[in-house]
Amino acid sequence: MIGSAWVVLTVAFEISLSRMMGYSWERLGSDYNMLEGGLLPIGFMIMATAPFIAARLRGMPDCG
Repeated sequence: MIGSAWVVLTVAFEISLSRMMGYSWERLGSDYNMLEGGLLPIGFMIMATAPFIAARLRGMPDCG
């Protein structure tokens, strides 16, 4: 859940900051489009799973 919360907060921050800076929705969407070279989805998958992977490497049991 922690990783998912970080992803949601990061997306909200990125959208709000991009819109405040005057970027269009198309420009913002291109960062998420892997066909156009946007790698944010890969980073978000890593961010979402990183706490789980770290807990497993430390030998902590599953929480659920």
